[in-house]
Amino acid sequence: MSDVGKGSARVGSVMSQLAIYGYRCARISASGQRKGMRREERGIDGDLIAFADRDKSLPHLIVEVGGRGKSARESFAQMTEHGLPPGFRAVVARCVGRRWRYHHMGSGRSVKSLDELFSALKEAA
Repeated sequence: MSDVGKGSARVGSVMSQLAIYGYRCARISASGQRKGMRREERGIDGDLIAFADRDKSLPHLIVEVGGRGKSARESFAQMTEHGLPPGFRAVVARCVGRRWRYHHMGSGRSVKSLDELFSALKEAA
């Protein structure tokens, strides 16, 4: 499978996982392929945007998705360069050895499930 195909499959997997928690998701990036001046000035850094269900106490998310080589630190720096909208949290989802690891801003460690991620995000708020 090509790198673009892997990236697309990974983003789709994260979207499916978030849908279980009531999120509505949309892809906002083509795996870094649109890197022109306008994209850098006005684009949203991340692979997908996820809106939480109003009835749940979950934050809205901007998610960068990748594999083993995805740097959480670098991804967070890019996603927060222009500031995040109120109510949004930056998350990095990495697929490592067919298992998902989730990182959130302010934590130097990863968690293994979305339940753990949402608990960590609530604690950090």
